[in-house]
Amino acid sequence: VRSDWISTAIEGATWEVSGIRALEPARLTPGLGPADSYILHDYLDGHAQHSRRELPIPASTWQALNLYADNSDDRVRISWEAAFRGYERLSVEFLSTVIVADYSAEGGLRLTSAFENAGHLEKAEETLRRAAEAGEPAAMRELARRLMRSQEHSSAMTWLRRAAELNDTEAMVQIGSYPFTSIAGIDEADSWLQRAADLGDIWAMRHLGYQNLEYSPPFALHWLRRGPETGEGNLMFDLIKALHANSIEEECNEWVERLGESGHLHMIGSLAEWLEKLGRMAESEKWLRRYADLGDMTACGSLSELLERSGRLHEAVTVWRNAIESLKLGSMSTFVARRIASQIMRAGEAPQATQWLLRAADDRSPFAILILLELTDIPDAESLVRKSVALGNSYAIPALVEILERANRAAEAERLLRDTLEAFAFPNASETFRRFLERNGRTEEAELFNRFGIEPCGQTASPW
Repeated sequence: VRSDWISTAIEGATWEVSGIRALEPARLTPGLGPADSYILHDYLDGHAQHSRRELPIPASTWQALNLYADNSDDRVRISWEAAFRGYERLSVEFLSTVIVADYSAEGGLRLTSAFENAGHLEKAEETLRRAAEAGEPAAMRELARRLMRSQEHSSAMTWLRRAAELNDTEAMVQIGSYPFTSIAGIDEADSWLQRAADLGDIWAMRHLGYQNLEYSPPFALHWLRRGPETGEGNLMFDLIKALHANSIEEECNEWVERLGESGHLHMIGSLAEWLEKLGRMAESEKWLRRYADLGDMTACGSLSELLERSGRLHEAVTVWRNAIESLKLGSMSTFVARRIASQIMRAGEAPQATQWLLRAADDRSPFAILILLELTDIPDAESLVRKSVALGNSYAIPALVEILERANRAAEAERLLRDTLEAFAFPNASETFRRFLERNGRTEEAELFNRFGIEPCGQTASPW
C-alpha cells in the first residue's frame, strides 16, 4: 500500500461525478477561512444509513481498519462495533493494541470480559488490574466488586476509595451502599454519599433521600427535590411518591404534571400505574393516551391494559389498531405481538382484526405481520414477513427464521442469521443465532460461537 493512500483516496472522493462529490470540503474551525475538513455528502449519508445499513461490512474493510487505524479512541470505538457483530477475536485485537501501546485504561473492561468469555482467565485478571492501575475508575470499581466476591474486603475497599478519591461519584455511591457500607462504617458511607450528592450525582441524592425519609423528612425531601431539578425521570417519580407520603399534595401534583410533560417515556407507565392505584383513573388514562397517540409501544400496552381492566376491551384493541394503522409505532417485539393477539381473541375480534391487520401489512405497516402470525395461519406468511423486514422491522427476522426452518430450509435460515449478525441488524441477533445452532443439534458449535464469536464472512470462529 502506498504511503500516501489516504491523501490520494480523499482527493479522488472530492472529484465531482454528475455534479456530486462524495466528500464535500468544509470549514469546521470557527471563523472565516479556507476549508479544513470534509463532510460526507447528504445522499451518501442517507444511503449508508438506509440502503446499506443492514449489509455486512466486507472483511477487507475490517482488515484495513486493523492495519491503519492508529488513534486509540478510534480503535476502542471500532472494537465495540466488531463486538456488536460477534467478531470477538477482532474486537480483542483492536483493544489489545490500545492497551499494550499506551496503557490506556479505555476499553479495559470490555477486553477483560472478552478474555474471560474465551476462557483466558489470567489474561482477564491482568488486563483488569492494568486498567485499574492506569487510573480507570470503572476498572477500580469492577476490581473492588470481584475482590468483595472473593471475601478480600480490605483490598476491595482500598480500590473503591482510590476511585472515589479521583472524584468518581459511582464509587462514592457504592461505598454508601450495601455491602460496602457495613465495611466502611456509617460515618464514612454517609460522608461519601454527601460528597457525591454535592458533586451533582443524582443517585447519591436518591440514596440520601430514601435513607432519611422515615427519620428526617425535611432533610430527605431536600435531596429528593434537588435530584428532579436535573430533569431525571426516576427522581421526579421518587419525589412525587415522597411528597404524597408526607401529604404535600399541591407540590406533588405539580411534579405529576412536570413528569407527564417531560417526555420521559420510560416513566409514564409507572406514573400511570401509581395514579391508577390512587383511584385517579382519568389522569392515568390522559398521560398514557398522550404518548400512545405518538406511537410509543409501552404507552400503548399500558393504556390497552388499563382499558381492559376497566371493562373497555373493544377500546383496548382500538388503541393498537390506531397505532398500527397510523404507522407511528417505532418497534414491536414478538412478545408484545403475542399479548396483542391474546387481547384481540379475548375481545372476540379475531376475524375483524385479521382483515385490518392484512390491510395494514399491505399499507407498509412493519409490525402488523407479527400480530397476524400469532393470531391466525397466513398462506403467504413468508412474503409478508420479508416485506416487514424490508420495512425495517428487524424483530421479524426470528419469525422469518422459524418459517424457513419449518419449510426445511435451515441452510437459508442460517445464512440469514449470519448476515443479520454481521450487519448488527438487531440487538438480540447473537442470542437468536446461538439458539438456532442448539435447536439444530449443533451444541458444540453453539458453545464455540458463545465463547469466540464469528469471523468476517460469517464463519464460526475457532478458539483463539
